[in-house]
Amino acid sequence: MKKTFIFLVVAELLFVLFPSASHSQEASQDSVYNFVPKMPEYPGGQEGILTYFVENMRYPLAAYLKAVSGTAYVNFIVEKDGSVSDVHILKPIGFGCDEEAIRLVSNMKGWVPGELDGKKVRVRSNVPVFFKEELYPGCRICTKPDSMPRFPGGIEALSAYLDNETKYPPLARTNDIRGHVKVNFVVEKDGSVSNVIIFDSLGYGCDNEAFRVISNMPAWEPGYLDSEPVRTLLSLNVNFNEAYTIVDEMPQFPGGTEALYRYLGENIIYPTRALYDSVEGRVFVNFTVNEDGSISNIIVIRGPGHGLDEEAIRLVKNMPQWIPGRLDGKPVSVKYNLPVKFTIKK
Repeated sequence: MKKTFIFLVVAELLFVLFPSASHSQEASQDSVYNFVPKMPEYPGGQEGILTYFVENMRYPLAAYLKAVSGTAYVNFIVEKDGSVSDVHILKPIGFGCDEEAIRLVSNMKGWVPGELDGKKVRVRSNVPVFFKEELYPGCRICTKPDSMPRFPGGIEALSAYLDNETKYPPLARTNDIRGHVKVNFVVEKDGSVSNVIIFDSLGYGCDNEAFRVISNMPAWEPGYLDSEPVRTLLSLNVNFNEAYTIVDEMPQFPGGTEALYRYLGENIIYPTRALYDSVEGRVFVNFTVNEDGSISNIIVIRGPGHGLDEEAIRLVKNMPQWIPGRLDGKPVSVKYNLPVKFTIKK
């Protein structure tokens, strides 16, 4: 497949790489030439360029979903040191293909620079990047791998990441916009996140924030098919339901404050490390009581460490559902602060 692909497109690549132009322009240290007697060459020549594209292409999700194909023509400068600069699209095709073409060309390393009168010079060149799914069997996007990608730390860590990183946009707050933005993205073979696309829009700044949160995710464990890592399509909802701090009726642990502290006292497992070091004190925990009474976004504000912080988080995470807070008679999400006291029994 690779060889067939190379022979089919090499003629077009040769034409684009070597445009007819004069090199009679006045020489200077920063001159950029269109044609010189010794043109820049990528390791392996035209076949090397095409092999690089085949091995490094990340086929765009938008183009994959819309079955878009075509050729993006990329213009760039090969510098005197063989690096690439000033990369831009001459003939765009959209659907993420232009951005991927720029990424591919920008990452091409080790060009042999062009020469004029025996000296290395900067030379402008063009290259076509072909987008046709069957040409890149290694970068197909899988929807049902044998094992799905995994966020570092698992589902609970993913939920905490989304809760902690998502900022409620001021425009959405002003207009009391609530809901979620559905985001599609690809987890690459190396676990990185790419091709972030807003699928269900909410507007009012929420789409941009959802895009930012997903794009900035740490690397995942990739999905696997037949024991090999594969590019995998995932979808996530980024929720925008701002939690209040003061409401008409604050959330309540079932049975009230007395029942809350009884729960803490009966369920604390004193960390061995803290016992050994005789560490006592309070862990101040902040969390959200959601509209349905569930607990999320658990954060330690301050604590003495030695395993006490982690134990406080465990206690809060395992709490039964609360009675949610209410505003204007409706259940709402409310931020709640709770001190968890640790005392060693003498």
